[in-house]
Amino acid sequence: MSRELIRLPIESVRGQDLLIDGFNIIVTTEAALSGGVLIRCRDGCVRDMSSVHGSYRSVAETEEAIRLIGEILFGAEPSSVLWLLDRPVSNSGRLAQRIREIAAEHDWPWRIEVVMNPDKVLRSSDQIVVTSDSNILDGVKGWINLGEMLVTQGLAEAWIVDLRD
Repeated sequence: MSRELIRLPIESVRGQDLLIDGFNIIVTTEAALSGGVLIRCRDGCVRDMSSVHGSYRSVAETEEAIRLIGEILFGAEPSSVLWLLDRPVSNSGRLAQRIREIAAEHDWPWRIEVVMNPDKVLRSSDQIVVTSDSNILDGVKGWINLGEMLVTQGLAEAWIVDLRD
């Protein structure tokens, strides 16, 4: 199925349950905030050039990234938000705790889970998914392009290489 056919507008999140591919959206937002190169791909997704394979470290931009993501999601009014982080990635527990703390500071009713295989959970869910991971997008029922919204609405100065035709 075409990714575009299952891409949903942010307005569709209102009153719905939302699943977030945590490392995917945080690392992309951190890259945008730090001046890293982002790629706007043919499917409209904004992807970073970073890779998280086994280890992750919070950077100076981590908290601001979480806040920016939260502000957009808060405005979209989902009924619930569940962040999924990869248990095998080092420091995932620390990141989960920091997301919880920032959510509590803003009264965002988020849940954060650290699981062995978030990709599998995301692909098999009937809920709306936030990710730009093509492997996940090809299996979900519906998704929102939060990365694109972040760079369009909040990070207009981001360094983006546009690969669309």
